[in-house]
Amino acid sequence: MPRRSTIASWAVSCFLLIASSCSAADAQGTITPLPEAISSFGAAICSEHLYVYGGHTGEAHQHSRDNLSTKFVRLKLTDGTEWESLPAEAPLQGLAMVAYEGKLYRIGGMTARNASDADADLYSVPDVSRFDPQAKQWERLPSLPEGRSSHDAVVVGTTLYVLGGWTLNGDGDGTWLSQPVSLDLSADRPAWQTLPEQPFQRRALAISHLAGKLVAVGGIDADGQVSRDTDIFDPRTGEWSTAAALPGEGLNGFGVTAWNLGGKVYVSGSNGAVYVLESAQAHWREVARLQAPRFFHRLLPLSPRSLLAVGGAAPAGHRRDVETIQLESASRAGALFP
Repeated sequence: MPRRSTIASWAVSCFLLIASSCSAADAQGTITPLPEAISSFGAAICSEHLYVYGGHTGEAHQHSRDNLSTKFVRLKLTDGTEWESLPAEAPLQGLAMVAYEGKLYRIGGMTARNASDADADLYSVPDVSRFDPQAKQWERLPSLPEGRSSHDAVVVGTTLYVLGGWTLNGDGDGTWLSQPVSLDLSADRPAWQTLPEQPFQRRALAISHLAGKLVAVGGIDADGQVSRDTDIFDPRTGEWSTAAALPGEGLNGFGVTAWNLGGKVYVSGSNGAVYVLESAQAHWREVARLQAPRFFHRLLPLSPRSLLAVGGAAPAGHRRDVETIQLESASRAGALFP
């Protein structure tokens, strides 16, 4: 797997140049660290709990079934001190997970069939499942049209949107995907629908929403070039447009993560800065900075004024900490927990 190994090695080397020494706690207090250090995992907040599924463990450019976390855990954010183990399905990394109406949805991801001492044999899966936190049970949903990993997903209204990523089928460069898809989660018989083709092919990107439109930020392309582009998709018209590029240089934009809080899109990348985009016509603006820079982490809401940066990769290795990000001003009123 020469191409993926080269990109991974280059990524770690570049990140070493821009990241500072890390602190596991923030001034506002700490949240119980993850059970293990992981990157490229699925995470969501649902009914006052932080849920984390799978992820990559071990060295940054080691890919095997031994480097896939088998854990699915949750932590109660209001008063919890210990992570609770939950029934997991397949060990995966590079997956997406979202919350909708009290349930969790796991979308795609990558699995490995090789042992740690063998050549990488990696496969993207089309699997989609829904988890009921009350019953602690998984339910299979219609599979994606193709295996997909290193993508991202977001729910807008009742619709789940999946964009970006690639399809891996063993030892090779993978097939880069430009066909976004959607699933109506309110339908009695949900079925995947194809959307107008993306004007880009990127993976390790972030997806959010802004004023009813999808926002795709950053990633890396098939030539190994890090992107800081911001692409906008309007589901009502089916049209794509562009917005201001994410600031930064080097790796910033690769393994980025995003969340809409109070009607604004916040993005966190490898340079440690947290940026906000307030409209499709605006420019990104830095509003906070992580104490522990990271990428391939997850940005999630804690309150109308704060976000969480969960896990991720850093120069010293993968991270277990959950850092609280205090924002410069209050967002518009909204639910504390989805």
